Amino acid sequence: MKADRPIQSIEQLVDSAKAKPGSVSYGTAGVGSAPHLAVHRSGKKAGDVQFLNVPYPGAAPSLQALLAGQIDFMAGPYPGVVEYLKTHRMRALAVTSDRRMKQLPDVPTILEKGYKDTVYNNLFALVGPAKMPPDIVAKIARDAAAVLKDPEFKANALDQNGMDAIGDSPAEFAQFLDNDFAAQRDRVKAFNVTLD
Repeated sequence: MKADRPIQSIEQLVDSAKAKPGSVSYGTAGVGSAPHLAVHRSGKKAGDVQFLNVPYPGAAPSLQALLAGQIDFMAGPYPGVVEYLKTHRMRALAVTSDRRMKQLPDVPTILEKGYKDTVYNNLFALVGPAKMPPDIVAKIARDAAAVLKDPEFKANALDQNGMDAIGDSPAEFAQFLDNDFAAQRDRVKAFNVTLD
């Protein structure tokens, strides 16, 4: 949320949208993107609140539109907005992770605000061709796990960007992707989201 807007909380945002259905706009990195689904799910959980999705070809154009006052709010990644939060040009109403961010300790999670099944986490992963030899996959996984445990990397690359390292094994990550894909597919169907 742009800092000069009067809305100070998720509750006020929802109340504003309820008062004028479809008039409170938000920017996303496109229809069907994780931020779009997260806001859509939150609106459903808040009593079928209708926010107006304004899709952009990425998070950066959405951020530019927010700062220009063309949209009311956005759901986007912390690294892209951190400087605007620090300089008080933007205000965080909630984080969509399952726990508070240590970089924003006073900002509640969406779960704390009562929106179950609305957790959205940005995900970065190393992937390769489907037929990559298992010994190469294992070596890359070992090397990546070592980097993720390095204190300097953690401080300079992860912590300052609001990221947590998980470092699952390739098999665990494959299972996570299968489960997440199924959950997202079900949500898209349940909320009747179309890409046209």
